[in-house]
Amino acid sequence: MVRRPELWKYLAGYSRLKVSDANQVFAKATADPYMSLWQHVPLWVSYIVVFVLAIGFVLLKRLSVVDLLVVVSILMIGLTMWTTNMACVYYMDRYALSLLFPMVVALVFTVGTACRHTPLERFPAEAGGSQG
Repeated sequence: MVRRPELWKYLAGYSRLKVSDANQVFAKATADPYMSLWQHVPLWVSYIVVFVLAIGFVLLKRLSVVDLLVVVSILMIGLTMWTTNMACVYYMDRYALSLLFPMVVALVFTVGTACRHTPLERFPAEAGGSQG
């Protein structure tokens, strides 16, 4: 909002919205240390890494497509919670925890499931031969 104040001048007429408060909330959200894990690596990079890792395990036949859908669902739940918190609970200091927790759960699910299973067979009926 500070970069382009002309876009926000029309909001001054609303009695419930204070631009100074919105600037403070925005400053707190961008200064959240959890949004930049490992100093300069943003949290969205870890989301991409988990997603690519899950796709890689699917291609290596260590995860099924259903497992990939579970990982994507977990990540989308985290994004939905983060978006809802940003829109509805704008005064909360910690936005990134709703992104961090599902990312860790998806990572543990991906690696745990991939390590537990043997490589999946594409056509299990053909591997055993026909019965007839």
